[in-house]
Amino acid sequence: MELKLLLMPLIGLFIGWGTNVLAVKMLFRPHRPLHILGINFQGILPKRRTEIARKIAETVQDELLSIHEITRIFERFDIKEHIDTAIEELVRNKLKNRILEKIPMLAPMVESLLPKIQPAIVEELYLQAVQIKKAMIEQIHDEVDIAEIVVEKLDLYDLNEFESLILKVAQKELRHIEVLGAVLGFAIGSIQALIIYYL
Repeated sequence: MELKLLLMPLIGLFIGWGTNVLAVKMLFRPHRPLHILGINFQGILPKRRTEIARKIAETVQDELLSIHEITRIFERFDIKEHIDTAIEELVRNKLKNRILEKIPMLAPMVESLLPKIQPAIVEELYLQAVQIKKAMIEQIHDEVDIAEIVVEKLDLYDLNEFESLILKVAQKELRHIEVLGAVLGFAIGSIQALIIYYL
């Protein structure tokens, strides 16, 4: 009798652990529906993959990385310095060299004019670049759908890769579920043993 009472918590432990291990496995397996005695069995993730991918994508878009955040970063980029450097390169080196190659006599005039026209060119190109940047931001808002990009990427994963991705993220939590099953099974087995012992 005492051996039976001692075995009850251990049996409960293995039942609790085993059922939770099976439940975790059934999140992912079987990939294709199995028909047993008229009942269909399929893992939750394979069965609801599209819906899960859509929910992950919506969460990424709404909570983690919205298109507004991306364009706000893009808006902060200072392009004036880049334009200034590019114009400096263009005017000082390329334009000056081409003019002087064709008409060497204009060297003194080119040297005196370049410092005067360069700031005007930089300012005009900067204003044009700001307009282009605004148009690009509007186009990004209209045409880029973060959720759709994430769904497309997740759809590219086959079921084994999708399973690996989920396990990589939730391995620790899934292991805790298995251990919790063992602890609860042991506790229930212990309670049963105590009830039997005292009855």
